[in-house]
Amino acid sequence: MVRARAAQLTEELEVRPEDLGPLVATAHSLRRRPGGWLHLQPGVPEETVPPPPRGLALLLAGSAPGPAPVATWVPGAVRRRIPGSGRQAVDQLGIQHGLAVRARPRLAEAGLWPPPAGWLLRQDDPRRGLVLEVRPEVELEQLLRWLLRATEALSGLPVSGRWRALVFRRAD
Repeated sequence: MVRARAAQLTEELEVRPEDLGPLVATAHSLRRRPGGWLHLQPGVPEETVPPPPRGLALLLAGSAPGPAPVATWVPGAVRRRIPGSGRQAVDQLGIQHGLAVRARPRLAEAGLWPPPAGWLLRQDDPRRGLVLEVRPEVELEQLLRWLLRATEALSGLPVSGRWRALVFRRAD
């Protein structure tokens, strides 16, 4: 995924899927002023988190993000040639899931694959995760709702229903 340079964490939100209003408002502000991004992390019940690897297992674990996934949305991340539209900035969605499998079969089981029309798969790698490109005219609530549901479907742990959104904005 492409990330904007010189951005800093500016806000942290608690998100509940049944009330996406504050998250959607924040996403609109990011879309109006490109150069930032949004990380979404599902809450995981503490008793379900496995202990960190030790010894040789720590070395073999590599840099995989672990069983709790992290989703990222970057508005206007890349410019692409769109037939009939010329070059256009498109958003990127990414999910690092650490399941050591491709995401598409699991998303299909959850009724989330294929994604909405016009969304373009850029990567589905067992170690690096899933990356999609989305035109910026896609409704933000639809985009964020899909991203939350897909991230939950790719979680190796049960999720609590609460999410943490980390908002990064360009530093001026």
